Amino acid sequence: MDDDGWIAREQILGDEARSKVPPEFQVQYPHYANPPTLSLILELLADKLSSPSLPADEKEAYTASLREFYPLMKRNYEWYRKTQWGDLKSYDRNAFSTKEAYRWRGRTPQHILTSGLDDYPRAQPPHPGELHVDLMSWMGLLTRGLKAVASVLGEKDDVAELSTNEVAITRNLNDLHWTRKRRHTAMRQLMNTRKALMSVTKATSPYSPSSPACLDRTARI
Repeated sequence: MDDDGWIAREQILGDEARSKVPPEFQVQYPHYANPPTLSLILELLADKLSSPSLPADEKEAYTASLREFYPLMKRNYEWYRKTQWGDLKSYDRNAFSTKEAYRWRGRTPQHILTSGLDDYPRAQPPHPGELHVDLMSWMGLLTRGLKAVASVLGEKDDVAELSTNEVAITRNLNDLHWTRKRRHTAMRQLMNTRKALMSVTKATSPYSPSSPACLDRTARI
């Protein structure tokens, strides 16, 4: 992790490894993200610390590790919020929060390598005004995990801030990505200056970044 909170996608160690990676994938850009998969374990760690059956010595060791780890995760969280934000104000979008919307950087017409769903179909053509529901879901998961860790560490101010963010993300998921007619979440895209939605399957929980499994058709609204 660098001083800004960015974690590179991968490291190519040695000439032999580099020779097997196409040149266009060797350069790492500090404004390109990848799914924050570390967030998947945060709630599990918090639950483990809260367990009354956890021996005192193990609880002390876990707590010490989390206190060292937590500021780094918080820095990474803020990096996502600063670099992967989605534009709400320029496109007359009505939502509960003016801040909680997200877009993967580094998209091409063929791929969004940064999303982890490299060649998953997206609306065409790419547009800086689009919003990505999978990244929004990851941010909800990361926010909730950090809040759980902050709670067991006694970081009350952070818990309050993260709780506010979580509510805003949940509300904006509905305001920006939920389609009442089709009853599922969707990626929001601008096409020919008109608003459009690229439909994806309904998530099974509020924050299910891997749930989009099939592509419906583009629906103009």
